[in-house]
Amino acid sequence: MIALQEHPAIVRDDVTFDPGEWLTRYVELGGGYAIVGDAVWLHWLLNGAAEEAVIRSHERIVRGDADRRNAVKALIMERVSREMVE
Repeated sequence: MIALQEHPAIVRDDVTFDPGEWLTRYVELGGGYAIVGDAVWLHWLLNGAAEEAVIRSHERIVRGDADRRNAVKALIMERVSREMVE
């Protein structure tokens, strides 16, 4: 598993970032996430279902930008808290 933490990467700043779209695409690619305390961990299964190069490339969009990471984390935390209430 890989934590949502800061790693340098090349990211296009000219594209409007939508954390919901990013997360949906990440899951479509075979990714998932886990929450441990107040940390969010991104992961994917190593069973061949996910194309590792493609999913790593998609992850770089949030790895190189703290605002984007925080937006994805906030979205995940909001979804989880909403699921716990329902």
